[in-house]
Amino acid sequence: MFHEDYPDGGWLPSLREMAERFGVSSMTYHKAISRMVAESFVQSYPKKGYYVVPEHLRCRKIGLLFEDGMTSPFIGECRNVASILEVLNTNNFSAQVLQVATFDQLYDLALAHGVEGLIWFDPPYQAKQTIDAIDQDDEFPLAVIQLRHFEDDEILGTAAVTYDSKRIIQARAGLLKHLGHRQVAYTGRDYEQACAAGVVDALKRQGIKLTADHCIAAPHDEPERLEQMLDANEVTAIMSEGGGRLIDHLFKTLSSIPTSQRPQVLVSDFPHLPILLKRYPKVKHVPQPGRLRPDIGHVAATMLLDNILSGKEIKRVKISESYNIPE
Repeated sequence: MFHEDYPDGGWLPSLREMAERFGVSSMTYHKAISRMVAESFVQSYPKKGYYVVPEHLRCRKIGLLFEDGMTSPFIGECRNVASILEVLNTNNFSAQVLQVATFDQLYDLALAHGVEGLIWFDPPYQAKQTIDAIDQDDEFPLAVIQLRHFEDDEILGTAAVTYDSKRIIQARAGLLKHLGHRQVAYTGRDYEQACAAGVVDALKRQGIKLTADHCIAAPHDEPERLEQMLDANEVTAIMSEGGGRLIDHLFKTLSSIPTSQRPQVLVSDFPHLPILLKRYPKVKHVPQPGRLRPDIGHVAATMLLDNILSGKEIKRVKISESYNIPE
């Protein structure tokens, strides 16, 4: 039902009558009705007026907000965003990208666009108050995709989808054990950070040694130290975190040392990895048999639509990964 006075499938009164009824000017009402036409609530017919589109024929939309939502979004996680759009399309929903000048505008903007739910992709911590307010109001469901880490591992929102970093590290440690590695190096974090992230403990449980001497936070800043460590044949594998710049420098160094001293390298997944593997074919990349980690965007969109379409509870979800390692 569009409104009890203006039922679905009916015609709205004239522009002048509606403007008088709401106590606004004809120009103001015309702007409002134009927005409703754009949002598919009503349809304009020349010389006949405005027809209230039946609810089952309207465009159903989910609002998408990227990071702070205040600038034109640069979407680096295209795979995850593509999986969001795929889920929406499969369920006959469309996507409405929202942009705001301040977080306070988000709620009103979402209502104005007629979205039935929101997906907020990697919001900053400053958005916490806005996210809490939307959750408490319960006007429409909100799913948060949280990629960044905050202090004390705080998670934003009632329904947030995040990566379970500790379980992912445990799976990677188990893979290194399966491949026969007993002493490894670690890049992307120093030893203290590796301990805090659970890396040292996860490796230790698999019988793999990682010492402070074998942790290099930024190998591109300490190339000589990395080369010396590899020259000594102390490690047979490197577990590495980080993005493109760090991995590019690491692969460049590994490609320059003799094959006999070249360890296998297990890197975290990121969009440019296939490009770097082609650029540095001499790198011994650790094979990842049957790697399984659901797309975070698919999980968030599915959870949100399950709530909208069937009333299923939305909640916090942590995504891990596993490998099909033979016993």
